[in-house]
Amino acid sequence: DRGERLTAAFARLGGTYVKFGQLLASAPDLAGPELAGPLRRLLDAGPPLAPAVVERAVAADLGRPVGELFASVEPVPLGAGSLAVVHGAVTTDGRRVAVKVLRPGIEAIVAADLDVLAELVPLLAPADPSDGLLDGLRLLRRQLAEELDLRNELDAARYARSALPAEAV
Repeated sequence: DRGERLTAAFARLGGTYVKFGQLLASAPDLAGPELAGPLRRLLDAGPPLAPAVVERAVAADLGRPVGELFASVEPVPLGAGSLAVVHGAVTTDGRRVAVKVLRPGIEAIVAADLDVLAELVPLLAPADPSDGLLDGLRLLRRQLAEELDLRNELDAARYARSALPAEAV
């Protein structure tokens, strides 16, 4: 069945393809229920990163060793997705925080994958040019650009925090 084969292929290809599958699974009107149903399995968590990989990424992004920034970083992620992982941590001044780390090299992988998908999707889509898979690819490009820029998530978190009553934070 096409949906099962596509789900298995996207899972093997990882990152961008998993995100594309998640998008299609979340919007069955784009791909139709025969694809969206099996693709829902891609909504599950991705694999964790090795703690040393997380530490190197944090140090590279923040310009300081992890030990100077955090009293501790939980070795098991709070969540692991196709593009990033999130670890709980405690800052050196005692605040509990979440540390989101992009998977190493994911920006270059996503760029290359989107180029391949641009060629692949028209082959998967029926002859109808208004097919949802093509719309899904356009949405995916926009979504990935936003998700790979972690400043967007930081801005959203700051806004949400400012909108909550002080006793809720």
